[in-house]
Amino acid sequence: MKKITLLIFFILTVTSGFSQKYKLGLEVGSNYPILWTKSDKTLNGNFLETSGRPGFNMGLELKYSIFDQSEIAFLTQYQGMLIKNEPLLAADNAGNIMGYLESYDINSYANVGVHYCYTYNKKHSIFAGAKLFFLLMSKTFFLNADDFRVAGKKMPTTISNRYYKRVYLSVPLGFNFTINKFYIRAQYNFAITPAIKIDNSFKRFDNTIELNIGLNILSK
Repeated sequence: MKKITLLIFFILTVTSGFSQKYKLGLEVGSNYPILWTKSDKTLNGNFLETSGRPGFNMGLELKYSIFDQSEIAFLTQYQGMLIKNEPLLAADNAGNIMGYLESYDINSYANVGVHYCYTYNKKHSIFAGAKLFFLLMSKTFFLNADDFRVAGKKMPTTISNRYYKRVYLSVPLGFNFTINKFYIRAQYNFAITPAIKIDNSFKRFDNTIELNIGLNILSK
């Protein structure tokens, strides 16, 4: 009986120490891409003008306290990103104008990041770090594909997009606001490497704004 009591005391002590040093948060949120293009190509070249649309995030954030006001945060996310392409003027092989083709790029990423967080009061903190975007899937969806025919056949509604790079790096800057076990994190991801790069003549950097709401499922 004494051994069991000591074992229970040891488990409670270890668990209490863990919860005082670590915070584990489950979060969901939204993102908005802000695209910056560096290109030697003209608008009627191989690439379209693009603009961001709201997407979504979900993931886990693990924070480790290193000092009274400082934490290291490790983040893993699944992120869906939506990008609207400007309408493309389509023509058949004879050069006859068929109309404008409307499309969206839908990308999904697995993200891994690390942040240094500084808390300047009990509820507010600022952070900076590094974040890697690993491309899981990229497809282009044509909204009005049924209006067009290629070689007498209907145009496909979706195609795989081969231009996006498999990995790109960003630097996130932002702040956290904590209310009891809930937190709100807003950040801007500055893209360091391009999401699309073709022969050094076309580069597109996919910066993103993120807003996430989380719940600390393990905390002080």
